Amino acid sequence: MTTIGFSIRYYSTEKYNGVVFTAGSINIPVFFSTPGCGTVVLLREVPMSDVVLTDQNFDTDVLKAEKPVLVDFWAVWCVPCRVQGPIVEEIANDFDGKAIVGKMNVDEQPNVPQQFGIMSIPTLMIFHKGKMVKQFIGTQSKETLENELKKLVN
Repeated sequence: MTTIGFSIRYYSTEKYNGVVFTAGSINIPVFFSTPGCGTVVLLREVPMSDVVLTDQNFDTDVLKAEKPVLVDFWAVWCVPCRVQGPIVEEIANDFDGKAIVGKMNVDEQPNVPQQFGIMSIPTLMIFHKGKMVKQFIGTQSKETLENELKKLVN
């Protein structure tokens, strides 16, 4: 069995086919393949936040929003996006009513990511009063995202 992983802070323990994947501030095995079977197994689906952003609703739901908006640009095949997903979901719950948290699948909605020059995912952007005020490339901690949103929440 081949295990590939990386270091990041994450909050989960999972058991898949008899292999235990534990996380914290340690190395996280992300996927594995079993010799001879040729399959790759991803550990979890990416949870969806309350707002699914599209090329059609981005202007209304993000640029014209009265509250700060955190946008997670992601894709299903992106392993770091799968790690970022639960963190974004926690932020959505913690800032419910104070900020908007949405996710945009870059494969299904290519126009807005192209407009903002998104070349790597996950990319997270914070918008306020119609303008992008902060951009993060790569997986970010909950604390980093919370601190930036707190600056904008009244």
